[in-house]
Amino acid sequence: MAAGVLFLMGVLLTRISLAEMYYPPSESKGVWRTLVTKNAAPTAEQKAAVLKAAGLDTDQLVDAWKYIESLGSRQSLIVIRHGWIV
Repeated sequence: MAAGVLFLMGVLLTRISLAEMYYPPSESKGVWRTLVTKNAAPTAEQKAAVLKAAGLDTDQLVDAWKYIESLGSRQSLIVIRHGWIV
């Protein structure tokens, strides 16, 4: 059983290239990578980049944020997908 799990993990890991793997730096060495400017409406190019890199529709993220805001003050929403803060 354990050998089968290890084999499966090995197969899965070999399918992921090192270029696709991402680990954010510590806060003292940098920040998470992003595709849009903080607190700004994304451009058409940025929306396309988010869709391509993270597979997310930015307009749906805006809808999610509007819902969170409707809950009252001091609310937060963070979405991290494939190593990107979106």
